[in-house]
Amino acid sequence: MSYAKNIRTLLATTAVLSAFAFTTPIMANTGHDMSTMHNMSDMPHHESSAASYHATGVVKSWSQESGVSLTHAPIPELHWPAMTMTFALPSAPAIKPLAVGSKVNFSFIQTESGYQLTEITPAQ
Repeated sequence: MSYAKNIRTLLATTAVLSAFAFTTPIMANTGHDMSTMHNMSDMPHHESSAASYHATGVVKSWSQESGVSLTHAPIPELHWPAMTMTFALPSAPAIKPLAVGSKVNFSFIQTESGYQLTEITPAQ
């Protein structure tokens, strides 16, 4: 293959790849609303930016209205010592009540109004 033909092939390849590189971001941002897709509208939506924390504790009280009071172990990620505090329950009744005195593993997130349980299960 001659030098000139190699240069032409290189230039043609560069042109094609450049065109693809500039149009891909435009094609990717189509503004699709996936909620109109079959079975997508009832998929749970999670706040992806909220960090989830995990701890162990003991149930001190349980109220659908005022939340769950837990005495929990230290939570190093938040620099929290062991303490007793109340966590809000999610609005959907996905979490089943546990008896006062139950040892638990739980997960929670920080919301605008405080801390909300995302999961709570009896400790094994």
